[in-house]
Amino acid sequence: MDGKTVVITGSNTGIGKYTAIELAKRGAHVILACRDRKRAEKALKDICRLSGNNNVEIEILDLASLKSVRECAKRLRRRLSKLDVLINNGE
Repeated sequence: MDGKTVVITGSNTGIGKYTAIELAKRGAHVILACRDRKRAEKALKDICRLSGNNNVEIEILDLASLKSVRECAKRLRRRLSKLDVLINNGE
């Protein structure tokens, strides 16, 4: 996964968070797509600490809002040259 860019929805707790940790350990650039910034920031700190990888960031995304999904997609398209993996874990 070294150098791959991965977006994981619902990645601030549970399976999503542990997936983010494991992919970060393997060298991925991990983007945590979460609806709650405070919880996402806590998860980001944990993931960086546990994986030893600081190439982890947050995107705010509420999957219950089509507007939020579109806005997040636009932000990601502007910033990223490519997306290698999308893990739809969130609700």
